[in-house]
Amino acid sequence: MNIAKTNVLEVQRNNLGFQLFKRPIMAGIMVAMDLMQGSHTEEIQLHGQQHLLHENGKPLPGPYLWLSKHEVSMDVINVVPYWLDIDPHLRFDLRGAMRNFKKSEYVFRALDAAILRHFTYHVSRTSRGEGNSPEEIERLRTENEEHFQQVRENYRNGIHALMFPEGTTQTDGTVFPVKSGCYNIAKIEREDGSIDLITTIPIGLTYDHISGDQDFLFQRIQRKHAFVTIGKPSYYEPLARREGESDESYVKADIGNHTRRVRERLIDLNTFTVAQLAGEYVLRSAEAGRREISKNELEDIVSQRVERLQRLPKTTFDDQLGNEYGRRHRIEQFWEGLERRGYVDYDGNLDLQKTLVVPGFEHYKRDNPLRYCVNRVQQLGNYRDDIRSVFETTGEEMLKRVRR
Repeated sequence: MNIAKTNVLEVQRNNLGFQLFKRPIMAGIMVAMDLMQGSHTEEIQLHGQQHLLHENGKPLPGPYLWLSKHEVSMDVINVVPYWLDIDPHLRFDLRGAMRNFKKSEYVFRALDAAILRHFTYHVSRTSRGEGNSPEEIERLRTENEEHFQQVRENYRNGIHALMFPEGTTQTDGTVFPVKSGCYNIAKIEREDGSIDLITTIPIGLTYDHISGDQDFLFQRIQRKHAFVTIGKPSYYEPLARREGESDESYVKADIGNHTRRVRERLIDLNTFTVAQLAGEYVLRSAEAGRREISKNELEDIVSQRVERLQRLPKTTFDDQLGNEYGRRHRIEQFWEGLERRGYVDYDGNLDLQKTLVVPGFEHYKRDNPLRYCVNRVQQLGNYRDDIRSVFETTGEEMLKRVRR
């Protein structure tokens, strides 16, 4: 896990070498980000930016603690350019994306070692097995706390922090339980016992892993559609303490309450995509034993679901789904993605084995990206009965119709 220092030019004030070369370094980093983004992401949309602005259109004062859903190693690359449109004084690092790249991508690792290490704090994940001995685990935990303390000091200098609190991209597509790190830097405890609260900004990242085209340069990377949804600012809210509760018990309960609230907000910041709306119906059809499906069915089910979901509060959609032409375009992209991935053939015959497989977390996105996308919206439905009802009702109605 990495925590990004977002106003890096301020952090490097005393680094003479960096001061001499900071402009070409930052320009080079932004160019590299743009190139990397284009090779991995076909399209990006931003929603919710109004939550960061005053009524006069100016950015809200920082510093912020940005807490983002973590999907892929390219998350930082996909998000940064849009935040710079909101406030050009913000600067973000790349290391959170670089550290998970394949070893063959030596150029990016060289950049990481030479430059990007100045912009991030690495947080060791001892809860996931990092550290080979009790002594090393204790050392890593001490280093983590030192980094958290530096982040708190940075707040006092107006420097933002960006964190991916799930601590992993190896999931089944759902928002995983949030780690306690976001609790540790959501507030500053002063010597007199008072607490300064840090404005927390939740970022809901949603990817369509099916509908993007292949990398136009190498024709081997499946590009994605990315959707960035910024939530309303919030603050740490301490849990009410029970009478006679020990300090250790209270802190544990307080951490659990805070991380649970953060996770629920990230779940709620989903963007509805064609891979979710149509993908859930494809999966439902496969589970019902159907062996073929048509594009017309997918157009109908997506239109019905968009129409009904738009009546519900707090729902965000891929912009292309808001009109008939855009929906048809997305269905074409989704269908081509299904064919390219081997879910359907030219005649619409479903590969039931591929559609229904449940892979391990490490390769879930690779082995069944359709179910990966659907799992995200099904998790949202588990939290919201109104959304689950729309999916169940429209899905069953459509299946009954095609069976006649």
